[in-house]
Amino acid sequence: ALQEATRTVVELDKSLTEQAMVTGMSRQEVYSLLSSYQNLAQSIGATTKEVAEASSEFIKQGKSISEALTLSKAAVSAAKVAGVSVSASINYLTTALNGFKLSADDAMSVSDKFAAIAAASASDYDEIATALSKVASQAKLAGMSIDYTTALLTTGLEVTREAPETMGTALKTIIARMREISDYGETLEDGTDLNNVETQLKYIGIALTDDKGELRSTEDVLDELGKKWQDLNSNQQAAIAKALAGTRQQSRLIAMMDNYERVQELNEISQRSSGATAAQLSKYMEGFEAAINNIKVAWEKLVETFVNSNFVATLINGGA
Repeated sequence: ALQEATRTVVELDKSLTEQAMVTGMSRQEVYSLLSSYQNLAQSIGATTKEVAEASSEFIKQGKSISEALTLSKAAVSAAKVAGVSVSASINYLTTALNGFKLSADDAMSVSDKFAAIAAASASDYDEIATALSKVASQAKLAGMSIDYTTALLTTGLEVTREAPETMGTALKTIIARMREISDYGETLEDGTDLNNVETQLKYIGIALTDDKGELRSTEDVLDELGKKWQDLNSNQQAAIAKALAGTRQQSRLIAMMDNYERVQELNEISQRSSGATAAQLSKYMEGFEAAINNIKVAWEKLVETFVNSNFVATLINGGA
């Protein structure tokens, strides 16, 4: 028991020492957070090490301790629900939050959106988050919501079954072509005149700019197009797809527009996704992995009650 207790203290100390090294916090500061890490880990079926590592990453991003804990809960919970590594989950959440200018308090909401759409579609959490990471910043700049952007990407992924990176890049290209219309006379790589984007949309009664000549929200424009798509003939659809997406990406735009009812359905699912991560996490908590992790954390707490880490460190140094 003493040997096991010592090993536990040493492993835990290693994790916290690594956090102190990468964050610049003192040993006392990181140890003061230990109980918070352990309580959070037990509540989501994770290990203390996973929570501490997630917290370290967010602290390195300049987040406060409270923000880091909030973000760690969302990231580690998402990792358990999605079956991805904690580091991957951190990257997905960071990209989405930064891209759409969201706060730490929105982290769980973002995870809920990914989890709910993944559960309701043929695409998994990993694919959806990866696709969004390729276009988040551009979508926000173009006036698109995270719900609508995710719905478009997921529909494209469902229909084409292409790589998420490909779908994310396709939507980024579409947004770029629609937002660069102010450069009249300029031509793209495939020879398309940028003015042709606005012209093709005008043919079917959709304005790319408002009364002041400023670009409208890309979400509003695509939503109008999606609702009119089935009423267009094949020639009109082909012309608009090529103008908005270019030769290389037009098939992905067509996949989204041909299935626009699905886009609307997924958009609604994303908007009312609150609690999706917690609901799925409750199922994970019933499994063996969560139970074993809870035992590990409970043992850590018990050992910390009787064994002082500083005493162990002094003992080991004395032995050396």
